[in-house]
Amino acid sequence: MSQSLKQLWKHSSSLIILGKSAEATKISNFNYKVLVLERPSKASYPGALVFPGGVAEQSDQVEDWLKFYRKFGIDDTKFTSIFKKCSNRSFIFNHDSSNIINRDISLRITAIRETFEELGVLICKNKEQLNDSSLFSNLSNNFDVAFWQKQVYKDASNFLKLCEELNVVPDLWSLHEWSVWLTPTFKRQKRFETVFYLVGVKEQPNIQVTNDEVQRSLWLTPKELLDYNKSGENWLPPPQLYESSRLNNEPNIDKIVPFARERGMNAPTTLIFPMHYHTKDGIIHCYPGDDFYPKNPNYMATEHDLEQYAEKTCDECRKMAENLHRIELKSLQNVQIWQNVKLPDNHLSPQTTPESKL
Repeated sequence: MSQSLKQLWKHSSSLIILGKSAEATKISNFNYKVLVLERPSKASYPGALVFPGGVAEQSDQVEDWLKFYRKFGIDDTKFTSIFKKCSNRSFIFNHDSSNIINRDISLRITAIRETFEELGVLICKNKEQLNDSSLFSNLSNNFDVAFWQKQVYKDASNFLKLCEELNVVPDLWSLHEWSVWLTPTFKRQKRFETVFYLVGVKEQPNIQVTNDEVQRSLWLTPKELLDYNKSGENWLPPPQLYESSRLNNEPNIDKIVPFARERGMNAPTTLIFPMHYHTKDGIIHCYPGDDFYPKNPNYMATEHDLEQYAEKTCDECRKMAENLHRIELKSLQNVQIWQNVKLPDNHLSPQTTPESKL
């Protein structure tokens, strides 16, 4: 990434954790639930349900991590197995002078570290487990979780010390690249480019919330997540709403995790960079492939007129377009996803408003 772009937003990683759930099968056709956390009232996005994650730290990128992994017999071939094989990738994966280790490694470490810091869930493997070919990750919690959460919260470099203490490594190989989102340009003061990884676990681990960034944690099916948003009990920011809608189309964890692994290695990941338009009755978020989406979007500044459809309703704007890939927000609870275009990266489509299906 060029220095000019790098200064415009921060890099972050997030985990979409799917846990097998016998309970879910009793009340729905899902056999898994998704782990989310609620943002507290004094934080940004109060009351929002989000996936765990946070900003990349320099300590996630130090060469000491490679040295530590090699003590477990992990060589370059093992690392290469998680390096994406396609060339069409987003800015966040670009190497620059500050990236000491490959971004496919360091961004996964970020996601695992932040998830542990926020929820006490440590996705890791010991030396023996590294030979396990299971699609599902391992967890460790037989240690003083609260103590180490505080240590990592105070200093991110303590995450490596924790792994050394437990003699485990962050499980990079169970994290599958799912999507990349970039905050719109009109949010100038706080922009993030975030890679979302999907990981499956065989059981729902114990959660331990300790810092001020988390109100509570919840295990919910994708449908329950969408219902929480619709009812107003909580709300989902657009990335969480969109990704939950994707998951809502696949209720079987034994299908979605293999799909994520295969797609994550071989298919390009299209950067989801929303284009916003104000309407008479709401806001439209347009995504790649929509007729309202520019062919060459400017990632650095807002070039399009946010108010050009201010005198039209969302319905009127929709009728102006043949190709749809958008979210219409009339309120936090009154949200519709419209998509009738083929997604460019062989991904799952979100659950859409019925009239917009292909």
